[in-house]
Amino acid sequence: MATWALAMLVIASVPISYAPFVGDYSRYIPNSHSSTKLAGATTLGMFVGCWLAKVPASFMMSTVKDLSTPFVTGIIWGAPSWWIAPITIAGIFGALPNGGLCLYSAGLSLESLGWTLKRVTTTIIMAIVGFLLVFIGVQDVSSMIHLIDGFVIIIIVGVSPWLAINLVGHYLVKGRYKPLDLHNSSTSSSYWYSSGFNIPAIISWTIGLIVGLLFTSTSIFTGPFVSVVGGIDLSFTSSALVGAIVYYTLTTLFPYRSREVSSEVAENIVP
Repeated sequence: MATWALAMLVIASVPISYAPFVGDYSRYIPNSHSSTKLAGATTLGMFVGCWLAKVPASFMMSTVKDLSTPFVTGIIWGAPSWWIAPITIAGIFGALPNGGLCLYSAGLSLESLGWTLKRVTTTIIMAIVGFLLVFIGVQDVSSMIHLIDGFVIIIIVGVSPWLAINLVGHYLVKGRYKPLDLHNSSTSSSYWYSSGFNIPAIISWTIGLIVGLLFTSTSIFTGPFVSVVGGIDLSFTSSALVGAIVYYTLTTLFPYRSREVSSEVAENIVP
């Protein structure tokens, strides 16, 4: 049971890690499309994509004797010499779409910080930073793999409560937003909250992150509560659950009342 739970948690971490990217592309879809169909298509696409990747990956890892061996290292060591070239080519070209996706989102995120920089400039900045990190990493591939694995898990621990808080917020407003105000960073926005900060969300995210780190088990960091659950990594599940519960509780006790939607902007409400 513990092994099955661990495997499910590892697989679930993949779609969770892509959650921040969804908004970067769904914003291009017209309001005429059904939200239900959009959510279904996103879910199906993520499931099929993960299934196509995880099934052969599970088979290949079953040929590795030492399961503590990193995936890439184990596949290369266990592959026959004639298979090295195809694996290398697949790894290089297979990483290009994912790299492009991450690079685009990184540039968009840097731009959203409020700097007066164009998206092309922010994307170039993130590309340079990424190149430098890769260049440093290739100097010691083994250590870099462990570092990346640990860093990715810690990122997911931070993303999970953020995702859970957004889902709770979506539920509380019944999925209806004022899109123009979402892009308004002035005091006139319906989502100005407290000087531009959603205090309950920040508190909930912080508490969820701390709890998640207590249950985190990586090669670079191990939380004190990992041994309590038998070594199973409950990092992002605990952080998401705690973040959601705390945010729901705070918003129930201290509700934030946004202004009512006027008839002039009613047609812009996103269902």
